[in-house]
Amino acid sequence: MYIKLFEDFDGAPDLRPVGYNRKATTGMNWIRQEKRLAIYMRDRLKCIYCLDDVYQMHDKGISLTLDHVRPHIHSIKAGENADNTEKNLVTCCSTCNSVRQDLDIDKFIAKFAEKSGENPQEIRTRVDDALTKPLDMRKAKELIIHKGSTLAVIMSKHPDLSLEESLQLTHSSDFLIK
Repeated sequence: MYIKLFEDFDGAPDLRPVGYNRKATTGMNWIRQEKRLAIYMRDRLKCIYCLDDVYQMHDKGISLTLDHVRPHIHSIKAGENADNTEKNLVTCCSTCNSVRQDLDIDKFIAKFAEKSGENPQEIRTRVDDALTKPLDMRKAKELIIHKGSTLAVIMSKHPDLSLEESLQLTHSSDFLIK
């Protein structure tokens, strides 16, 4: 059973299951820290769309988020459960995530590509490639245990390296291994 909460941006009714608790699914609590970090690591701490990395985002005052390739509302309207698996989540900057909102992925990619001048097929390939890569949950758990939180892992840099060298390490295949 669904209830109509408000009109969606395209005029379609926004339907949520009876008993839907938005507060329980907002913020960072809807996904375990180690899974969030594993997805960030899989995507190399870069927005899948604009390719800004976490350090560029930090300098711009933008945060790192996760984006549902198939937004919850699309699943709910289709009578399906929302998909919070790694096969539906990509790393995204808060700017791209806010612009996309609940847009269909291909519509958003076309809109983004038009603005950025990038080939939409290249963006779609990046998304599809990310969704097929396995997560390293073991490494994510170990890093969180060692550093204390996802944020601490992301923002830590090797004490013997400059910021530039730390960035190179972040982008290497040995991501954050000491």
